[in-house]
Amino acid sequence: MKMKRTVALLAALAALSCLAGCAVNGQYDALSVPEDAVEEKAPAKAAEPDVFAEPTPEPTAEPTPEPTAEPTPEPTAEPTPEPTAEPTPEPTAEPTPEPTAEPTPEPTPKPSPRPAAWGSVKGDEYTNRYFGLTCALAKGWTFLTDEQLDQHVEGAVEDPALEGFEDDMQLFLASDGNGCAAAAVSDDSLLSFNVVVEALGSWGKYITDEDMCAIALHQLGVEDGGDLTDLGLPGGVIERNTVSFAGEDRPGLLLRFTDSSLGIDVPMYMQFVYILGDEYAMQITMSSSFDQDGLADIADMFSLEETK
Repeated sequence: MKMKRTVALLAALAALSCLAGCAVNGQYDALSVPEDAVEEKAPAKAAEPDVFAEPTPEPTAEPTPEPTAEPTPEPTAEPTPEPTAEPTPEPTAEPTPEPTAEPTPEPTPKPSPRPAAWGSVKGDEYTNRYFGLTCALAKGWTFLTDEQLDQHVEGAVEDPALEGFEDDMQLFLASDGNGCAAAAVSDDSLLSFNVVVEALGSWGKYITDEDMCAIALHQLGVEDGGDLTDLGLPGGVIERNTVSFAGEDRPGLLLRFTDSSLGIDVPMYMQFVYILGDEYAMQITMSSSFDQDGLADIADMFSLEETK
C-alpha cells in the first residue's frame, strides 16, 4: 500500500533590533553623564547627522524555504512467485489379483414340462385327456415314479434284445414330445405295461393304428409272422392280431419269445396296441410272463372315451 507522508512547514520570523541611541537636537534620552566627567572632558559634540549617508537598510527576513516534500517512493510490487506445481506422482497401479474362478456347479437339469399328450399319474390312476384314455390300477399294482421311469428307459436302451437299435432308441428319446409317459408293474413282477407317446406332427391326421402296426414291422425289418432270431430273440415271432382293449377290438401286434436270462426258459408275451391322435401316437405295451392270459387282465384296466 502506498503510504503518504505529511510535511509541516514552520515559518520563523527573525526580528533584528538596532540601538540608535540618538535623538533630534543632540540630546540623549537614555544616557546620563556624571558631573566630574564634564569638568575634565569637554562635552562631546553630538555628531552631525550625515545627510549623505545611505540609510541603514532594514534587515530583510530571508524567506524560509518551503520544505521540499520528498516523493514517497512507490512501493515496488514484488512479483508473486508462481506456485511451483509439484509433479503429481503417477499412481502406482497395484496388480489386480486374478479372480479365483470358483468352479461353477453343474446346473441341475430341470425336467421338461410334460406335453399334454403324455397325460399324468395321480395315485393309482393314469389319465390322458388328449387320447381320452384312463387306466385305473387293479389291486396289487404300482405305478413307477419319474425316477424309476428314467431307469426303465435307460434299461430298455441297454437291453441286449435291442442290440443294433440303440441309435434308433436314442433318436426317438431325443425328439421333442417323445417319451415314456407312464409304466406300472404287478407286485409279483409277472405283469407290467408302459405307455409311450410319439410326436407325429401332421402325419397323425393321415395314418391309422393299422398303419402303425405296418410301420413297426418295417422298422424291425420283418414281415408279419417273421422270425426274430436275428434280432437277438431266438425262436421269437411277431405277428399281427386283433385284441380286446378298453372294451373294444383293436388291431395290434403280438410278440412271443423265450427269456433265458435267469437260467431257465420263461415264456414271454408282449402285446402292442396303438391309439392315434391328430399330432401324436400312443403305443401301449403289455407284458406277461408264463401266461398269455395275463395280457387280457392288463387290457381290462384301461378305458377309452370319445375325444372328438
